This record gives sequence, structure tokens and C-alpha cells, in this order.
Amino acid sequence: MGCLHNRLKVLELGINRISQEGIDSIAEYMGKHNSLEYLCLASNCIKSFSDIKLLVNSFGKNKISTEEF
Repeated sequence: MGCLHNRLKVLELGINRISQEGIDSIAEYMGKHNSLEYLCLASNCIKSFSDIKLLVNSFGKNKISTEEF
């Protein structure tokens, strides 16, 4: 059985008081793994685009083939 982080497709983290430190950790994960298809961060402590800039920049670092898509 493979590692969980290689199979994770959906991550629902709404209403969790996630702060800048948490967002940065998620961005680090996103930069290393490409299996995630859905990420919900609704109703957290995100106040502006600058709070999620590192996270947004981590999207697309790992390319997904058309077969995987």
C-alpha cells in the first residue's frame, strides 16, 4: 500500500482557524505532491491574497499527465 500523501485527492479544511503558518505548510505540501485535486480553506483566518500567495504559487509545480487528469 502506498503512502497516504501520494493518494490524497480531497482535503477539506474549512472552519479550522488556519493561519499563515498553516497555509505555508499546505503550500510546502502542494509543492511536493501532485495528487491533490480539491482543497477547501473556507472560513479560516485568511485575510488577503498575500496570505495565500505562497500557496497559489505552489499550484502547478508538479505536472499532471492527461492520463492522470
